[in-house]
Amino acid sequence: MTLLRRLVAVILAISIVTYVLSREVGAQSQPNFQSYIQYPAGGRMATAVAHADFDLDGTLDLAVCLAGNDPITSQDVVVVLRGNPAKKGTFLPAQEFDPEFSMSDTDPVAVAVIDIDGMAGGQHYPDLVVAHRVANKVAIHLNPGLGPSSAMSLDFSPMAPLSLAVGRFNNDSLDDLAVGLGGQQGPNVRIFRGTGTGLGPVNK
Repeated sequence: MTLLRRLVAVILAISIVTYVLSREVGAQSQPNFQSYIQYPAGGRMATAVAHADFDLDGTLDLAVCLAGNDPITSQDVVVVLRGNPAKKGTFLPAQEFDPEFSMSDTDPVAVAVIDIDGMAGGQHYPDLVVAHRVANKVAIHLNPGLGPSSAMSLDFSPMAPLSLAVGRFNNDSLDDLAVGLGGQQGPNVRIFRGTGTGLGPVNK
């Protein structure tokens, strides 16, 4: 075999090895998702989802905003798919988070988990805030744990709440709430300071 043929053979072998290695590395870098599991939540549209351990049983639960839950009354509600303690990573059938509180034709578009009222029964139970775009309100669902929940709402008329964020913006131990608003008065964000028993005045 001439020197030229040997050189061509070496270059071809290097090219083949490089191609194979690149394919293997590329395959390893691709995301690999397992088949999805689907859970019925009810309603016509599931518009927002948040997660927390709402009953403090050590498993994560899902809170889902439903637009038009009842085909007749068009009630917009929040349901919770509780985590199944017997099989981690799975969920039990959906139940209303707050059966006593529903808003008709309000278009819930965002949901967030927050600790509004501190400890209930010696435990920090996660509460929920839900932005209702058409009603111009943010509903606050207080979660007392095993007892019935209670709710209140913040009115932003004529602005429409479109997004929510929760954080400890002033570096204390209390959750604060940021509400993204839209409407004819222009987009803006309003910040509510957590007080440990509720939400404080708006910071403009």
